[in-house]
Order: sequence, then C-alpha cells, then structure tokens
Amino acid sequence: MYFKYKENKTINDLNNSEIYLKKAIDDSRIKENIVETYYYLYLVYDEYAKLDNNINGYSKEECKNKSDVYLQKSKDLGYKHFLEK
Repeated sequence: MYFKYKENKTINDLNNSEIYLKKAIDDSRIKENIVETYYYLYLVYDEYAKLDNNINGYSKEECKNKSDVYLQKSKDLGYKHFLEK
C-alpha cells in the first residue's frame, strides 16, 4: 500500500499502509519482519509530515516525531534498508 501511495499519491493508500503495518507488528513473531515494518512505518509518517493537510489526526510535528521513533526502533534492532548505502 505504501508503494501504491508513492505511485498514485492516493491518501487512502497511505492511510491503509499505516493500518496494515501496525497490524503486521502485532501479528509478527519474527524479528526481521518487525524491524522492517518499523522502517516502513517510518516512511509512512515521513510522508504524512510532508503533506500540507492534517489528514490523519496528527500534527506535522507528531508525524515527524513518530517517523523518527520508528526509524530509531528499526536501527536499534539492526535493520538496514537495501536502498541505504
């Protein structure tokens, strides 16, 4: 859903990606899946922070803070995204 949002810029895709990623954290017992999910939540909240409208109930600052938290969680658990150098 996140990549679909990146392609089409449809807010519902971004909102749904947040929902599905949070469910994935709750449902997963595999560390690698959890840390990757944290990374993608970081990307979702980063996108929210870039939007002009408050479409998810969080302020831009809250979205930025959530983005930073999820990125740090993924790094703390040893995740390195394949696109990072």
